[in-house]
Amino acid sequence: MNRTKVFAVIAACGWAACGVVLAQPTLVDPVDAVEGTLSDPEFDEVSVHWDVLNGTNADLTLMVTRTLVQAVSPYNQPYSAGAPGAYDRFCWGPLCYNFGTASSSTNASLLVTIPPGIANTTFVGDYYHNGVAGMTAIDYCFHPVGALEAGACHVVSYCMDAENCVLGVGSAAGLAAGPRIVAVAPQPLVELGSLTFDLAGAGKGRLRLVNAAGMQAAAWDLDADRGTLFVSASDFAPGMYIAVLEVEGVTRHTARCWVGR
Repeated sequence: MNRTKVFAVIAACGWAACGVVLAQPTLVDPVDAVEGTLSDPEFDEVSVHWDVLNGTNADLTLMVTRTLVQAVSPYNQPYSAGAPGAYDRFCWGPLCYNFGTASSSTNASLLVTIPPGIANTTFVGDYYHNGVAGMTAIDYCFHPVGALEAGACHVVSYCMDAENCVLGVGSAAGLAAGPRIVAVAPQPLVELGSLTFDLAGAGKGRLRLVNAAGMQAAAWDLDADRGTLFVSASDFAPGMYIAVLEVEGVTRHTARCWVGR
């Protein structure tokens, strides 16, 4: 990536407002975390499920995008049969997709249309630890084709013999003081955008952008305790990314970031 388009890191900034998204689906009782152990065969395959409710007054036609926020090592991505590492898949509508698939099909016959007031029950997320201990966090977003920012998203932490099964996700609003991504603006990013951070004096920081396939798209070492990174949308392919704030090599907070055109 061309780092010349990262314009500056400046002193502390205030909150930046994010756009209000209307007509979103509602996730009914989504699962936050699953904890298990490698020695128990019950956890060789872990499944999570929740309903997706259309609480609006019009049909919602949705696909699913799955993003690796954090993964154990090794992780079998892109998936190769028999290769070492944990792996995952999801089911949506009429299909269970291949292991490691980042998004469900955009084919009209495979999209899921939910009438007003109805909940769709077809979503399942499957995780296979394949003998690898630790925490993998996966973000599932239910959204119209080409409009990730109009969807509803939720992160699930799959923790197998993990010392810590806690991952801060989402807006910093209401969070206790600590390292956090204060704001990502505008949403979606179409020209010049900003990521405001606060390390809260916790140590050496690093900010990363991870794409829907779990691959790192950009990374910056943070030279200030609090500040703002300015980035250009032209450096990134359109889609959804996860901004990951690390302090001393440990993930402390994440936030979603959409890039448009």
